[in-house]
Amino acid sequence: MMRYPTLCLAAAMAAPTLAPAQAVRELTLGAPTASHPTEFAMIGGLREFADGSLLIADPLDNTLYRVDAALRTHTAVGRNGAGPGEYSQPDAVFALPGDSVLVTDLGNGRLMEFDARMRPGRTFPIATGGDAGPGSMNFMLVQGVDGAGNLYFRARQPGSDSSSLMRYNRDAGATTMIARMKETEVKTVTSGGPGNQSQTTRQVPFSPQDGWAIRPDGAAYVVRVGDYHVDLIQPDGRTVRGAPVEVRTVPISTAEKEEFVAERQRSGGISIGIEMNNGQRSVAMNRGRSGRSAIDGLPWPEAKPPFNAGAIWVDGQDRLWVNRSQRSGQPWRYDLFDANGRHVASVTMPAERRVVGMGASSVYLARYDADDLQYLERYTLPN
Repeated sequence: MMRYPTLCLAAAMAAPTLAPAQAVRELTLGAPTASHPTEFAMIGGLREFADGSLLIADPLDNTLYRVDAALRTHTAVGRNGAGPGEYSQPDAVFALPGDSVLVTDLGNGRLMEFDARMRPGRTFPIATGGDAGPGSMNFMLVQGVDGAGNLYFRARQPGSDSSSLMRYNRDAGATTMIARMKETEVKTVTSGGPGNQSQTTRQVPFSPQDGWAIRPDGAAYVVRVGDYHVDLIQPDGRTVRGAPVEVRTVPISTAEKEEFVAERQRSGGISIGIEMNNGQRSVAMNRGRSGRSAIDGLPWPEAKPPFNAGAIWVDGQDRLWVNRSQRSGQPWRYDLFDANGRHVASVTMPAERRVVGMGASSVYLARYDADDLQYLERYTLPN
């Protein structure tokens, strides 16, 4: 039996350069317009409906929740299982046309469609391929959906330092590559012998990586880590290159290392196991929080990359939010880019809060308590 954990995630396109960026404004969120009184173990995904209510995936509670528009109450939706409309570990939710929903069900290894009344529709497998061996498998871990309902994910082949941003048309069943992107550096350790081999792959802490997000019109923002600029890739493939953003070096001290480990434990991670036993392949996926690991022995670089590629959002005004690297202990800060990829504003989060979702005119934050439980807050989008 062979075990192959697999990583799926984050290349570059030449393009015209925009004029120098205009002056950057400092925006504030103000007070929350609503706060939910009950904690969540983890807000893995959030979808705002037309009436202002929400659907939230909590992968640690293995539950989908419907939250009312005033954020006062929440109710469990559906049930656990492997049958039609059932889920095992709902990890993320995305808006599909007409108030319908896409749910990533890690426990059953599938993507599930629901209509506006949460009646089940089509399903798609997350893992496909693999005819040339486990390393040739594709994992459609969706990270973005456009207004037409196309799904977007990043695909990386083992051993490569780049990945592809892919678009999947659900009706045609066709996949198209949108861009090539720089991927994180990983370290792989292999143990065992033939027929009983195990591999463990880990990301190098603070490894530079391109990030991305999708607009409702299908345009892709690709955030390049090399000189920190944004490429706007239109649906027809035309690309506009934004001006580079000034970068201030953030050195990595013991405090930054400790904070990295704490954040990794707080946000959890997806583990993917592939087993080959007598020619039969099985895939298991799960999100969970690992135990706190020591910082000694990890391959730390000297400085952080300019931004966090795992915390990038598009708001209801088509602006791009990119989480900027900060010194340890500082509140999270987001750079805002306009629809042409120009850096136009920055906004600092209140302490112990992270963006977990966007609405038509709102931004949703999770407030963390001392036990890392999350409380949902809604704020008006700053202008």
